[in-house]
Amino acid sequence: MPLAIIDPDDQDHYILGIETDGKIYNSMKTASERERIRKKILTDRGWNLYRIWSIDYMKNPEKVLHDLINSVGRLGNGENAKSAGREI
Repeated sequence: MPLAIIDPDDQDHYILGIETDGKIYNSMKTASERERIRKKILTDRGWNLYRIWSIDYMKNPEKVLHDLINSVGRLGNGENAKSAGREI
């Protein structure tokens, strides 16, 4: 996981894993491995996932960061218990 946000109420848990299409993403052998299998394993283990595509960030970094901050804020306000194990 390139980046993860720690739950402010429980320092032993994460509220969000942030994935990018960078070096780790490109090192995986197949599209199936990158998308389907990895996502399923992580969400089955209770991870909330947020994907940042580099092309979106290059086009509009302010929007990408705004959307990410909003997602972190929602999860930090207790939504993580209701939404654990999904892609945000």
